[in-house]
Amino acid sequence: MALSKSLKRKVDSENRSFNEEWTDNFKESYPEQSEAHQRKVAALKSQYSHASGIINRTSTEQERATSVSLQAAWVLSRHNKPFTDAEVFKERMVAVLEELATDKSTDWIIVSVKQIPLSAKTAVRRVHVLADDVQRLVIDEIKEARYLSLAIDESTDNTDISQMCVFVRYFNGKDFKEELLALIPLEGLTTGAIIFGKLEELFQKHGLSFEKVNLVTTDGAPAMIGRNRGVVSRIKAVAPSINALHCLIHQSVLCAKLSGDLKEVMDKTMKIINFIRGNSSTQHSLFRKFVQESEASHDDLLLHNDVRWLSKGKALERFVELRDQVVDFLMQSQSKAAADHLRIIQDTEYMCNVAFDATLI
Repeated sequence: MALSKSLKRKVDSENRSFNEEWTDNFKESYPEQSEAHQRKVAALKSQYSHASGIINRTSTEQERATSVSLQAAWVLSRHNKPFTDAEVFKERMVAVLEELATDKSTDWIIVSVKQIPLSAKTAVRRVHVLADDVQRLVIDEIKEARYLSLAIDESTDNTDISQMCVFVRYFNGKDFKEELLALIPLEGLTTGAIIFGKLEELFQKHGLSFEKVNLVTTDGAPAMIGRNRGVVSRIKAVAPSINALHCLIHQSVLCAKLSGDLKEVMDKTMKIINFIRGNSSTQHSLFRKFVQESEASHDDLLLHNDVRWLSKGKALERFVELRDQVVDFLMQSQSKAAADHLRIIQDTEYMCNVAFDATLI
């Protein structure tokens, strides 16, 4: 019988211990070698086995549900899907199992699927667990490596919060590996002192040493390469043997600026893409729906960023492949800007130059 709340007490607070009188009372009630003793012992063993079985079975089911929840979060993250899709994923799984079930033998599977925790908040927690586990593996390998190099870049995301990306490259005894070590938000100012402070805090938290770092790669921002207050100079003050390198991609962007006809073609193309994608969210949604209904090979145009590798060429290639859909979409628009862009894209010479640029860049 369950005790009432008023009768429940903590064992530790009462300093309870085993009472020898219990043994004597048991022997008096159930003498050894007697049939009553054997029945009582068998009953106690049966009760214990039953209770243990329930605990183990429950624990196993919970572990399986947690494992499936982690796998679902991993799949959603890999495919860049919102965490709210997890509940839809579970709903479809249940529907498929119910449709395929021919007898009652699969009912326990359906019940188990329904018990899997896949809410958006749960998915967020699972992703944090996965991220911590991956980071722990990377940290363990870094600690075993003799040397490592860092690539540090700071950029502002779409919520106007500066994010510092820290990539690490090292040799794990078999292969050279490149991993994302950390993504650190920088609220407020992004001076060299603040960035270095965050980096130093990261190293101290995981027991890493700057002495192992033999190369630091950054962009050309003053906060990174400033002679006295930059991140690189502060790292060198801690570990003088460190070498610094200006990011090759940023250098190539500076050297690969388009000029002349190539620049004019690129500017016109990006104006058309920005008109469709950036003019309004409604127009962009209508274009994506229009492209999907036309069963094209792609479902959207691409924007480009100077510091993203080959993004110009990919944006132009996608524009050429969706040229017919862009023309049809602009023809349906009633705005003057759409008419001007339509006139440009229908120019044969312009499209030839776009196709040429796409193969060149």
